[in-house]
Amino acid sequence: MVELEFAQALEVPNQKFSCTFNIPLDVQTDVFIPHIVLGNANVNLTYFVDYDSNLHLNGNVRVPCKFVCDRCGSTFEKNLFLELNEIVSPKMSEEDELSYDMPVVALDEIVSSFVLINFPSKVLCNENCKGLCSKCGTNLNDSECECSKIKIGKNNPFADLLNSEKLGGKK
Repeated sequence: MVELEFAQALEVPNQKFSCTFNIPLDVQTDVFIPHIVLGNANVNLTYFVDYDSNLHLNGNVRVPCKFVCDRCGSTFEKNLFLELNEIVSPKMSEEDELSYDMPVVALDEIVSSFVLINFPSKVLCNENCKGLCSKCGTNLNDSECECSKIKIGKNNPFADLLNSEKLGGKK
C-alpha cells in the first residue's frame, strides 16, 4: 500500500508540497483487455490542504501500456498520460468515498480508481490511422489493397452508394 502522509500540510494551509511515487495499479489485469498495463504508474504530485481541511491532489500520472489500435488492430507501446486533480475531504460519515480521517490517504487506491475511470475508450496507433479495408482486411497503413480497383456491378444493391461523391466515388 502506498500512502501519502500530509500532517505537515495540515499545519500550514495552502502551502504546496511535491512528491513522486511509483504505484502498482490495484486493478484486475483483464479490465483493460485488449490493452495491457506494462508497469507501475509514475505519479508526480503536488498537494496542499486548504483552510477547510480539504486535501488537493494535483499532478500527472504516466502509465506504460501496450495498446491495440481500434482502427487497424496493430499493437504498439505508448505511455498513457493523465492529469490528476482530486480533492479529498475530511471524513464526515462512513458514506464519504473520497475522504480521510487521519492525515494519511491511500494513494494507490486513489490513483488506481483514477486510471480505471479515465482509461481511454478509443485508442489509435496514430491520429491519421487509415484502418483496415472493409472488403479484404488489408491494413491500409502498410499497403494499398486491390479492392478499390475492382468494378462494382450494377446488380450490387450498394453500387449507387459506393459510387456517390460523398463517399469519394465518382458519379
